[in-house]
Formats: sequence, C-alpha cells, structure tokens
Amino acid sequence: MICARSLFKEYSHSVIPTVDSTKDLAYESIVVNSTSISSISPSKALCTEFCSRLQTFDPIMSGNAALCNPPWQNCLRRRLGTVPYTMFTIGLLAVTALYICLKSPSEDIPQGVQIELFEVKNKLEDLSQKFITTSEIQRNVEKKLNEVITLIPKLTEVTVKIRDDLSQDLSNRMQQISQRISQSHDHVNSLVQEHLTKHDADKTAMIDYALESAGGRVVSTRNTETYYKGDHVISLFGVPICQPSKTPQSIIQPGVLPGECWPFKGQTGSAIVQLIGPVHISGVSLEHIPKSLSPTGKIDSAPKDFSVWGLTRVDDQEGFFFGKFTYGIEKKTLQYFSVQRKTHTPYLLVEMKVHSNYGNPEFTCVYRLRIHGELEQRSFGGVL
Repeated sequence: MICARSLFKEYSHSVIPTVDSTKDLAYESIVVNSTSISSISPSKALCTEFCSRLQTFDPIMSGNAALCNPPWQNCLRRRLGTVPYTMFTIGLLAVTALYICLKSPSEDIPQGVQIELFEVKNKLEDLSQKFITTSEIQRNVEKKLNEVITLIPKLTEVTVKIRDDLSQDLSNRMQQISQRISQSHDHVNSLVQEHLTKHDADKTAMIDYALESAGGRVVSTRNTETYYKGDHVISLFGVPICQPSKTPQSIIQPGVLPGECWPFKGQTGSAIVQLIGPVHISGVSLEHIPKSLSPTGKIDSAPKDFSVWGLTRVDDQEGFFFGKFTYGIEKKTLQYFSVQRKTHTPYLLVEMKVHSNYGNPEFTCVYRLRIHGELEQRSFGGVL
C-alpha cells in the first residue's frame, strides 16, 4: 500500500521551490493543466469550499454563478494574476494530497483514492518538468558567455594577423608600383628629351639630308625663273648698291618666316638639290607658313601638287619616280610624305617638280623642302 504522507512530502517539496516568477510560459502550462484539477474528488471539495469563502469576501467574485464550474479557473486567474494563480494551483494540489493523507491512513486507502493520488502525483511530475530554475538559466548563460569570451582572444589574434598581412602586402605593392612609376618616368623623360632635341633641331625628329648648313645645295632650277617683284633695294644717293636676293637656296635653309622662301614665276617650276651624300630616300617634308602669319591673310602661292625624282646626273630629263603628292593648306604647316615607290639605289641628286599652286597666277613660293632616309655611309666622309 502506498504511503500518502510520503507522497505528499516528496512532491510538495520538489515542485513548489522550482517556481520562477520570470517564467510566464511555465505558468501558462500550469494554468492550462489546472482545468482538470476539479475533476479529482478531494480537489473538487476543496475548490467548492475555497470558492464559497472567496465569494463571501470578494464582491467581484460573488456575482459569478458558475464560479465552481469549469470556467472558475479563468475568473480566478483574472482576479489574482498569473503568478499568484500558479502558486495557488500548485498549493491546491499539495493541500489535496495532504487532505487525503490526513483523512485516511495509508493502509485503509481504497483503490479509488490511490488512483486519485497517482493522478495528483503525475500532474505534479508534469508541472515540475516544465520549469527551469533561475540557477539553471544563469549557468547556461554563463556557459555561453564563457564560450564567447574564449573566442574573443582568438578572433583578436586572427584580426591582427590579417591586418598585418594586408598592411605588409599593401606596402610591398606600393613600393613596386613606386619603383615602376619611377622607372617609367625616367624612361619617358629620356624619350621626350631625345625627341625634343631632334624636334628642336628640325621639327621632324628626322635627319634632313638636303639642309644647306650640313652640306646640301641647290644645283639647278632648269628653266624656272625666280620672281623678284616688289623687292626692296638698298641705295646710296639714288644708286642701287644691294638688292636682296630670294634664291633657290632658301628652300633648304631653316628659316620659315614670312618672305623667307623661294618665289618663282607662274604655277610650275622645279629645283634640283644635291644632298650631303647618297641617300636611300624614304620620304620628304614640305613646309609653308600658316595663314595667320601671312601679311595678306592668304597663302594662295603655296605649292599644291608636286613630285619627287631621283637623278643620276643634273642634266637627266627623267629619273626614278618616288611619287606625286599634294600639300594641304588646311592641314599642318609641316607635312611629311612617304615615298610611293621604293628602291635599293641611293641617290645624291633629288629633283622637286611643282605642278600647281592654290590659285596665285603670278608666282609660287616654296619655303622649306626636307629629304629623309638613310645615308650610304661608305660614300660619306662627314659634315664639317
């Protein structure tokens, strides 16, 4: 036979201390399960007595006719609140067990009462399993917190290592970039300086083998006549003593200011230039002043169509044809033309033939002719 007093002592002490006022979910579970308490015979009598006394003292509860019917728990819960009602429910179970123990000795408990005691025991066990004590919550929180604290130094160490690695890698890359920029800057400066030197010398960065100061000269103009109209004459007491000459040599001289040209009559003419040595000719350059520097604002005397020939002798009527070209007055003032026909034969004599100009019927003015290519070294002794 089961001892009811032992049963009450065991479960009344194991359930009631576990109540945690912060656990609303656990209270809700107790409240839900409390709906079946009044179905136990001893509990029903206690509930009836409790409700009767409560109606006597509480005017709000006294008007509820169904207080001791199944809805009494909801009304009582609203009146007392969740936490006090939970404590009341557990206390009611414990008092029920005590009532049974005091009413009947253990050896005289009938079979029906034992069943009811087991029901009370099972409900107390269910309720006790639904609670987590504050100490357990604190232990779980402390455990998780310790895990996080343990990870912090590791994360800090990894972060520092990543930062150091990134800093070192960035420093190395910046140093490499700086070195490359420095090398590129020096190389670019060298190239620019080299080209500027050549450009300052003759604007094309290419050697001019027709340049007069290097040894070139105009040896013939065939039947072309120089145009002298309007030249200023220096005189002494009315007697002309010096007449400035605009000779064909002007086309192989560096000056390209307005008037520093070779003017010839009409729109066609030619000039034969002896180079500083035999040259494998690759191209020619022709230069004229821009409209902005022309005193009249026009450059209709500029050559338009011209051709270049390689000669063996000055009196050759036909030579090697390098090509026919057109100088554009709307383009740059200095224009380069690659030869249209190539030859392995170097030429010492080059003839320029002008076939038309830009509309001036009286004269054509050639400012600067340059001849480019590679000098035949074995036949050239140098320029003094």
